[in-house]
Amino acid sequence: MIVYAGDEEDCFTFISSEAYEELKRWMDYRTNVGENINEKSWVMRHLWNVKKVCKYGLVTAPRKLKSTGVKRLIEDALWTQDIRNKSQINGKRYEFQSNHGFRKWFKTRCEIAGMKSINIEILMGHSISISDSYYRITEDELQKDYQKATGFLTITITNEVYGNSIFELIIKLIMAILIDQRLGQR
Repeated sequence: MIVYAGDEEDCFTFISSEAYEELKRWMDYRTNVGENINEKSWVMRHLWNVKKVCKYGLVTAPRKLKSTGVKRLIEDALWTQDIRNKSQINGKRYEFQSNHGFRKWFKTRCEIAGMKSINIEILMGHSISISDSYYRITEDELQKDYQKATGFLTITITNEVYGNSIFELIIKLIMAILIDQRLGQR
């Protein structure tokens, strides 16, 4: 998968087979309701209304969902599922950052799986300092290292995938982050 395709910061990354299946279902759903999906389609697009024209737009005229929109969707999911509530506020902060927690969870799970730290940093889009000039890894080598982590990145309970939508997968991922953070505090 190419991230930021065409941008000067574009890079390749990988997703688990579980994430691929959910992404495919999401794109198939959008196709089935009338959106023309192609290589320029955004993964996260603005909401739409299939019945009438409204402020959310039409399925046939997609608009990119900004990062603030993704953040809002995740925060709404946390509040709706009562994963986050007012009683959890410690000063002005919550126990964990809702969006950045995904990146921390990914890095932690990859390290637990035994991936090379430098490869994790590459997959996260971080600069690897002086190594930017010297460290050269092929896509195949990076994928082989990533394969070590796929079992640690899969969101399952007793090998049975929970949920049927991207929204539900996000909730499961948030729950996994919470469990990891609470286990780390013991």
